[in-house]
Amino acid sequence: MKLKFLILFVSIFTLFSCGPRDAKSYIERGKIYVKEQKLDKAIADFTTAIKLEPNNSEAYCNRGHAYSDKWILKLAISDLSVALKINPKNVEAFYWRARSYSRSEKYDLAIRDFTAAIKIEPKKTEAYFYRADAYSEQNKLDSAIRDFTAAIKVNFKYQYAYSYRGLTYKKLKKFDSAIADYTEEIKRYPDESMTFSFRGSTYKKQGKYKLALQDFDKAIKIAPKDNDAYRGRGEVYSDLKNYKLAILDFTTAIKLNPEDYLSYHYRGECYVVIKEYKLALSDFNMSIKINPDRASTYVSRGDLFRVLGKIDIAIDDYKIAADLGLEDGRKLLNYFHNIDYPTGTTSK
Repeated sequence: MKLKFLILFVSIFTLFSCGPRDAKSYIERGKIYVKEQKLDKAIADFTTAIKLEPNNSEAYCNRGHAYSDKWILKLAISDLSVALKINPKNVEAFYWRARSYSRSEKYDLAIRDFTAAIKIEPKKTEAYFYRADAYSEQNKLDSAIRDFTAAIKVNFKYQYAYSYRGLTYKKLKKFDSAIADYTEEIKRYPDESMTFSFRGSTYKKQGKYKLALQDFDKAIKIAPKDNDAYRGRGEVYSDLKNYKLAILDFTTAIKLNPEDYLSYHYRGECYVVIKEYKLALSDFNMSIKINPDRASTYVSRGDLFRVLGKIDIAIDDYKIAADLGLEDGRKLLNYFHNIDYPTGTTSK
């Protein structure tokens, strides 16, 4: 595959050096740039192709793909819509517009376009996979399972299909099915750290801490800079009440990714247990600064303020949690302070 790609790369650039510069040549070179993630150069080539052939559906489709990979999603959707207007059977245009809608969190539109792509090309594995992901985002988990399964049936070697079906089983609390899927993925791709982390987190849910630690250790060995693996192992240590090791892992996760608001939250909870309240408050504050929409962190900080005797501030945090849709915020207001407070709609 690499040799084939190299031959194509050389032939395209030889063509440009020799003279002919038609739209097809620009499109082919642009595709190479997309594979290399040289997206600005790719967009420039596709734009030139469009100037040469204004009704070239493939040129618009590929420029839309490049815009989508740059997360310039409005331009991506616009280009892909033009591509479909020119050629309503352009399966790649449906697929990439669907991906762009998903990235815009417009999941109904994404599902519609993935379905159109599948209708044109029933064996398009990635369309099943990403439609499953869109269903999962909508919490339509049975539909997600069906699509991940369809992706596996079309191409049983498709990477991540077993892993993400496993994640969906985990959401459904079908932990044994999740473990089986992660294990199958590991057989196929034994050097993928993420799958070990997924399986480790599921073992943690089952209370199988020894197996969980083994998986997180393996994930870290494969990818020493994977902050998610350190955070996952830290959660296991925290459950085992080994707060010293938990804090070390959360600290490493934060060093690897300073925006890891979950590790700040979990480290803060460990500090509360060992009564390092100043450090705990600092961590909760940082977690909220990075992600102000995570309701449970306000509850944890409110609990800390209550321990510190700062009841009015605790009440304010519980109210914010309730406004964000967390029922625990409302319950705590009612239980400790006899305050009847409505709950919002967005739980984080």
